[in-house]
This record gives sequence, structure tokens and C-alpha cells, in this order.
Amino acid sequence: MSNLENDELVDDVITADNSYWVNLRNALQTVENKKAYVTLVKDGYLKEYVDELLAELIDPHTVANGLRGKVVEKLVAVARFQDYLDTVVAVGTTGEEYDNKVEQLELDYRSKVNQLFDALFSLGEDGNFQKVFNEGYLKEYAVRQTSLLAVERIDRSELLEALVGISHFQQYLLKVQRDYAELQVQGEGDDE
Repeated sequence: MSNLENDELVDDVITADNSYWVNLRNALQTVENKKAYVTLVKDGYLKEYVDELLAELIDPHTVANGLRGKVVEKLVAVARFQDYLDTVVAVGTTGEEYDNKVEQLELDYRSKVNQLFDALFSLGEDGNFQKVFNEGYLKEYAVRQTSLLAVERIDRSELLEALVGISHFQQYLLKVQRDYAELQVQGEGDDE
């Protein structure tokens, strides 16, 4: 499906009678600030439960018994639930509210990218951050894990996962820099 077709589909959804979704959104807005909802859903299911599942992914018992697939399925279920909530809000928002929401999301994204870059820049000058992450995690830890691959009695899968984790952290730091650079280029284009 092309972007043009996607845009037309979104326009159809927004302009069609969406009273069902508006009612759902209103109900969600009513309940989402209640303490029980925050405790059970926002803090419990969408945060703490996800943290538990992430810890379970690297648990030796989970790895040894081939249970990672089940844990990933649970993470996907949480992501689908969050997507449902986002859909209720998006489709249940009409006209000007929708435009304001899109504009606010763009501002929030720009703000978050700037905050992440500022944090990265600030920590880049911090000696302790350099010691723990750049020298410790990204260099020494990676070298130690790589050297252990030569030892025959060690489970190589855990070592490879550690190395992949290091790579992902580096990719995340590069993504923060890339996102910031893209915003800067967009900002220059907006000024013209």
C-alpha cells in the first residue's frame, strides 16, 4: 500500500462516523487517570510487567529451557494492547483535535530527540560515564567476551548475546545522534 493510499485510508477513518471510537476514547480518558488504572495498567502491565519480561529474556533458566519464544510472545501481547489504546485515542479523536494531536506528537518527538542528544552530549563529557560505558562496556567487556569465545567449555550463545547487546547499545547511541542531525537538517529547511 502506497503512502497516498495510507493517507486516503486515514482520511476515511477520521471523517467516517466514528462515534464508536469517540465513545471508547471518552471512556478511556475517564478511566486512565484513576489510581487503580494507573496502578494496574500504566505502571503494572505496561511498565513493571515489561521490565519483568525483559529480565526473564536473559534469565539462564529461560535460555536453557528454550522459553524465550514464550517471553517474546508476552512482550508482543503487551505491545498489541498498547497499540489498541493508541488506536482508540487516534481514531476517537476528530477534526481539530486530531490535527492538534499530530502537531503535539511532532513537538514531543522533537523535544525528546533534543533531550536525548543533550543527555548524550552531557554524559559524553562525564568521566564516570566514559569509564563505565565507553571504556568498560563498549571496549573492555566486549574484548573479554570475545576472548572467552575461544574457551571450549563456555556456552557461546550467552557470549554472543552479550556482544549483540553491546552492538545494539552502540546502534542506539548512533540513532540518537542521527535523529538529532535529521532534526537539525529539517530545521534548516524550515527556516528557508
